[in-house]
Amino acid sequence: MREHRSVLSSPPLTDCILSVVIPAHNYAAFLVATLDSVVSQLTGEMELIVVDDGSTDTTALILADYVVPNEICAAYVHQENSGAGAARNRAVALARGRWILPLDADDALYPGALASILLALKQSPETELLVGGYVVSDLKGNKKMRKASRLPELPHTRVKGFLLGKRISVVHGAVVFARTLLLNCPYPEMLRQGEDISVFAHALARPHVYRLARPLAIISKHPDSLRHDFNLPLSHGNQLIEQVFSSLPTEYAIYRTRFEGQRTLSVFRRCYRAGELNNADLLFRKAWRLSWQQACRWSYLSKWLRLRLSLAYTGERS
Repeated sequence: MREHRSVLSSPPLTDCILSVVIPAHNYAAFLVATLDSVVSQLTGEMELIVVDDGSTDTTALILADYVVPNEICAAYVHQENSGAGAARNRAVALARGRWILPLDADDALYPGALASILLALKQSPETELLVGGYVVSDLKGNKKMRKASRLPELPHTRVKGFLLGKRISVVHGAVVFARTLLLNCPYPEMLRQGEDISVFAHALARPHVYRLARPLAIISKHPDSLRHDFNLPLSHGNQLIEQVFSSLPTEYAIYRTRFEGQRTLSVFRRCYRAGELNNADLLFRKAWRLSWQQACRWSYLSKWLRLRLSLAYTGERS
């Protein structure tokens, strides 16, 4: 694969419709399969941009040695480790497509996904956000299909369903953005986890949001994924909350307290599962103060009651 600076010297890709962008950081074990899933589907109306985000494994060698057919536009660029958000922003800035499909380096495109996306974009050129389904796959080979979420017509209902009700699922690899949207609402680079939530919320608030009723990606579930690191959301504090609601019109502020309660409960659950019972106890109490109705859900309350019994038994907390 060529470095991006050599692509700049080639003739401009004037008819590029879709750019697939991949931030890569120390996922060499997955990267070849990810690249194969994309390159095998690329046409002359698409391009691939990979940003090596300061990897210390063999990512750089894989990118340099990866063979791409001459008729396919694919390139990579290196940067110092700055996080997935910064890597995606860099790729968006370099991209020439009218739409952007972000894909994580440990995931893969579902067969036939790009052809379906291209057809949908040509049929609805006003598209600002396209949401599809996906398949969750674990290391044992187990797979579970997640259908594309139903998208209400009203932006307020969409955003509320995404932030509070968890009725709308949006994941990288199964979502396509208008490039102008990502330029106007870039990923917050100070966040190393959850940096996509503000972008997803902003996009769902836009008028031209559509559903593609087919799987677009295969999402890899494994222990090394940042999705499972509870220390990151703990360290972010209120930064994520600020980013989400600064990306939305002021009328969405009515959801802020409940969203903060929901996020606190999510981190509470991660801490509980990781055995960090004291942190989990503090987080549940905070969530109760923010939104006791959400904290009363049995899936959360039952865990808190069990951890209280455990702490009382060990004498760690009164």
